Amino acid sequence: DVEVELIISHAKHFLRGSHNNFQKLREILQDAQKKGTHVLVTESDENDIIDVRPIGGTVEGGQK
Repeated sequence: DVEVELIISHAKHFLRGSHNNFQKLREILQDAQKKGTHVLVTESDENDIIDVRPIGGTVEGGQK
């Protein structure tokens, strides 16, 4: 499992290792973090991340 920190939220969000697309979603999140780009995150009521999609644009705080 990977804990994910979202800029707009104080809650803890998790991408579970048991998710069918764990590796793909993890790569999208890591790429967005490195490039400082936006992603759209969909999660369950339990704060488990169930989908991640790049949406373009950059944000402050991205790692270069």
